[in-house]
Amino acid sequence: MDVNKMSLEAKEDCFILESTDPKTNGLGFVCQAATEELQEQWLMTIRDILQTQRDFLKAIQSPIAYQKELTKEA
Repeated sequence: MDVNKMSLEAKEDCFILESTDPKTNGLGFVCQAATEELQEQWLMTIRDILQTQRDFLKAIQSPIAYQKELTKEA
């Protein structure tokens, strides 16, 4: 099962946010920020959101294993 339905690819002057769901073949967005600094902020924010979604999905699919993983890190 593919838990991450979005991929993020950073290019020099833009970034691509694309669905990896086979049901939505070819669905994606090419984004371009006004400045390099804004692009970095967008990339960092989107990466954080995608990671939060992956973590949440792990937690609801297997709460005991997820909790054990959290206590190992602490």
